[in-house]
Amino acid sequence: MKASIITKFSLCMYILLWAVSLHADAFDTAVEAFQRGDYATAMRLWYPLAEQGSCGAQNNVGLMFDRGLGVKKDRKEALKWFQMAADNGDPVAQFNMAVKFVEGSKKPEDHGIAFKYLRQSAEQGYVDSQNNLGTLYDRGIGTARDYGEAVRWYRMAAQQGSHLASYNLGVKYTLGQGVPQNQAEAARMFRRAAEQGNNKARFRVAGLYEDGTSIEKDWVQAYFWFSMAAAGGTPEAAKRRDRLALNMTRDQLLEAKTLVQKRSE
Repeated sequence: MKASIITKFSLCMYILLWAVSLHADAFDTAVEAFQRGDYATAMRLWYPLAEQGSCGAQNNVGLMFDRGLGVKKDRKEALKWFQMAADNGDPVAQFNMAVKFVEGSKKPEDHGIAFKYLRQSAEQGYVDSQNNLGTLYDRGIGTARDYGEAVRWYRMAAQQGSHLASYNLGVKYTLGQGVPQNQAEAARMFRRAAEQGNNKARFRVAGLYEDGTSIEKDWVQAYFWFSMAAAGGTPEAAKRRDRLALNMTRDQLLEAKTLVQKRSE
């Protein structure tokens, strides 16, 4: 099985949208400015709060420098502010630090730093960090490969509702890595991720229903999930759906199309 079936490390960055202690009004005003695209105002309000030690503001100032929002883009400044917040224990900033050290770098020392911050964030319950920490264990990035640990962190994230983690658990059950091979449990995880909107999972669930290998064959469900995957941007799903339709009865097609219409309403 290709490595690409494992969800790639998330390269998105997060901005904190909550207020901090006595600075709540200024922080919230900055959030409102940020959300309407007034980045200069957001930066003007967050910067003094960051200098006074607000972890949330430090993280957000880091993001502004990282993206060049309301200020000239400056990776060095971004890292400085992310690190301040991360070292003060903020889980979102720790996640952002991990992203900065893993994206585009092949240096083992950078991956080790990413692992350290991601672990700190994950241990505080930050769901995206839990899933991505599982990915690092899964691939042996910044740490020794350990499928058992990968599964443990994927499971934590899945329990918090991460569709990425549910999909990754499905992969682990399919391959029997870190858990006993169990195709029925894999199908359950893929179905959960599909229901949460994961497009890879939608495509896989459709294939499972079409083939009837680990779940009962159901071409109506296969057509439905291929349609969902196609709507989500997977061209191959539309081809598989249309090919399947050639072998379906008129009643099956009607039922399947009704399901698709109901979902899209």
